[in-house]
Amino acid sequence: MQNKPNYGTWIRKKKLYAFEALAIVFIGLTAFSFLHLIFIIAAIPAVLFGYIAVILILTSYRFSAKGGDYQNKIHGLIIRRTSEKKEILDIGCGNGNLAIKLAKTFPKSGVIGLDYWDKEWEYTASVCENNARLENAPNTRFIRGSASKLPFENGSLDCTVSCLTFHEVRDVKEKEYCLAEAIRVLKPNGRFVFLDLFDDPKHYPEREKYRETIIRHGGMIDEDKAVHEILNLPFPLDKKQSLRYARIITGIKNGPTPAARGG
Repeated sequence: MQNKPNYGTWIRKKKLYAFEALAIVFIGLTAFSFLHLIFIIAAIPAVLFGYIAVILILTSYRFSAKGGDYQNKIHGLIIRRTSEKKEILDIGCGNGNLAIKLAKTFPKSGVIGLDYWDKEWEYTASVCENNARLENAPNTRFIRGSASKLPFENGSLDCTVSCLTFHEVRDVKEKEYCLAEAIRVLKPNGRFVFLDLFDDPKHYPEREKYRETIIRHGGMIDEDKAVHEILNLPFPLDKKQSLRYARIITGIKNGPTPAARGG
């Protein structure tokens, strides 16, 4: 059992190592095939994979304490827009970092961290639980589940938050299903704070659909702003491969709780 919290950064080590390996392979092929036809063939992917590897390495550095601590700064945007509630749900809690911060900021709140904990990630429920123990955050608990089908009754929670999770959900094509679920489980006057790549056409091809989904399911939006308008994002966080498409959306639940799921 580790004796200090294990949070790391949002950059998956497996993904980073894969692009580094591919870059090395194609750079090697380029070097050994100079003046040959294969040089041209190998040079293009060498540059591409090399660029992506550099972006990932620098992004991971920017998220760390030594590189400006932007991971914590992003979490701070969410925490400052949340308030003391009876129960707060962190959808896609990963290694428990945000959920534990919320629990320590709001000690009278009960904080639930939910994640699918896919094998592709280095996170697990046991890591979350140990992090909470080491951080002295007993008002946390962690459960497994999908953001597209939350295991909670309609109108049962006081606050839902999520940080860079909805676009990663793979069991639904339309990511707006996750927004509908996050609103569905809120009580009337419950608070929501969502940060995701809402400006990315790959994940949200219909620009206004996420807003329409929130409103249709009873959400009243009081803020919808690009993260780069709030935080001065340094390179490469200001690029589309990183946080350029990130927006934060906040508001409250209004009116009756809808019975239907989905976007």
